[in-house]
Amino acid sequence: MIKFKAKLQANVFNEWKEFYVDYEGLKAAVNAIREDSTGFDLEQQLEKVVELQFLAPASSATSQAFEKAFVREYDKVEKFYVAHIDEYSKQFALLQKQYHHDMNDATKMSMTSACQELHRLLNMLQNFALLNYTGLTKILKSHEKKCKSQESIRYVFAEKLNTCAFSSASQAKDEITKLEHWFARTFYDNNRPIALAALMARKDEHVDWSQAYIGMKFGMLLMLGLWVLWDVGIIPSIQRDDNHLRLLLTKGFPVYRGLGCVILFNWLMGVSLYVWRSARI
Repeated sequence: MIKFKAKLQANVFNEWKEFYVDYEGLKAAVNAIREDSTGFDLEQQLEKVVELQFLAPASSATSQAFEKAFVREYDKVEKFYVAHIDEYSKQFALLQKQYHHDMNDATKMSMTSACQELHRLLNMLQNFALLNYTGLTKILKSHEKKCKSQESIRYVFAEKLNTCAFSSASQAKDEITKLEHWFARTFYDNNRPIALAALMARKDEHVDWSQAYIGMKFGMLLMLGLWVLWDVGIIPSIQRDDNHLRLLLTKGFPVYRGLGCVILFNWLMGVSLYVWRSARI
């Protein structure tokens, strides 16, 4: 049987790694209470089917350490889940507003890609919420097994977990369902199976040669710009030669200035396109 620790590690989304529950830390906190209650480590005894029915009350230090750690962990998960589900809900609403029937093929393809990415993130968020809820529930079960005298705090934590938004991930499930229905109705004439297959299709990794060509041209322009900057600013400041004619005083300087404006315009346009695409505008 696969242990939850291995399952958690296998399903962690690396970009959100720091926001997952610290399962090992909470487990260590529970073991600290057990050791403090009995005066020695019972992990090996438990493996030999030796179970204590009555434990001495744990000291306030170890109990408070566990309580603070547990609260910190479920609060971390809750804040992350709520913030991201709100963000994804707004993105879905924005996609619905941006859609119109007379869109060209390129715009439709871009919107389809945005729907695929949003669907993937919503599923990842749902998995994140349920996986963390499972981990915290297992910690409470371990606490019940090893710290039988602290039933009241387990009851409080169990009740608190059930009130958290991530405990059922219902909002993420609703957003996934709404996105799937809207995507099927909008792009596939309510053909849900084909629409779901399109949403879950993996993006093909291919080289966009047009962008590579643009990058090459921008690189060449950047080198030419640095070359001009070297001749205009650096060389005159190094060489104090009265016979040296400064570029600013030549008749050809307006040509350089015009080319510089074109280069600057292209760079600013590229930055604008990047920002617009990142914001899905």
